[in-house]
Amino acid sequence: MNNKLYSMLGICRKSGNLFIGSFRVEKSINDSKSYLVIISCDASNNTKEKFINLCKTKNVPYLLIGNKELIGKSIGKNDVAVVSIADVHLSNKIINLAKEVLTGGGE
Repeated sequence: MNNKLYSMLGICRKSGNLFIGSFRVEKSINDSKSYLVIISCDASNNTKEKFINLCKTKNVPYLLIGNKELIGKSIGKNDVAVVSIADVHLSNKIINLAKEVLTGGGE
């Protein structure tokens, strides 16, 4: 995950469009308030499986990127395994940044 992506997570938090942690993210997905879920690569297998299955069931896009420490630092917290974004425009921006990185166009 590149610096722009981490910066976007910070922007999401400051704008009040970020749900942090398993309980809040799961609730946001079930309440149809999530437009994107980000799961850290070093989250437990149970956490990854739970949120990937939930996202697929509820048709919410997800990214499996970064690590708990870096995601946490980007939003002013300790280690964070899962977050969700509650703004469609910010979600699309993050998805596009991730695509750039995956296709070699990013940092």
